[in-house]
Amino acid sequence: MMTCITAFIWFTQNIIPFKEIIAALFYYENYFLAYHPSYAEKYGILWSLAIEEHFYLLFPFILIASLRKPGFLFGTVIILTLVPLLLRILITRHYNANEISLSYTYSLTHCRFDSILYGCLTSILLTSKYSHRFLQLISAKPVYITAFLLFCYTFVNRDEFLDNPLGILYKVHVLCV
Repeated sequence: MMTCITAFIWFTQNIIPFKEIIAALFYYENYFLAYHPSYAEKYGILWSLAIEEHFYLLFPFILIASLRKPGFLFGTVIILTLVPLLLRILITRHYNANEISLSYTYSLTHCRFDSILYGCLTSILLTSKYSHRFLQLISAKPVYITAFLLFCYTFVNRDEFLDNPLGILYKVHVLCV
């Protein structure tokens, strides 16, 4: 893919953006995008893969370290899901919910790895001795109704700022303060 993209850029522009290609090849395009916003307008399609690669490089070590004590893995994953949320709150407050905070909270690994951790947390719960309680909870009618109403609300309230994790966080933050 990178060979095809590089060839396309070379044929259409005669200038090969080596910094961008290196960022994509070595999976730090998400950080490159955050600090070079003009790049995102032209290229920037591999940023989410960079987040996944960072997660999959680090999480096995966290998993192995956490497995030594029973129940420690669940607590570790819970704490790790809270870290990106707290970082998004801090970044949003620091930059007053502007475009910089949107770029950082949307594309940086340390602000987004919780999305993958929710799947890990679900897997832990489904394979634990409490799996029957978890399945009862998520299959309850009020949960389905709430999820359906929230889903419908996203179609009714089409807000560009709300269509990203920062926007949702900012609205929740404003309501709580």
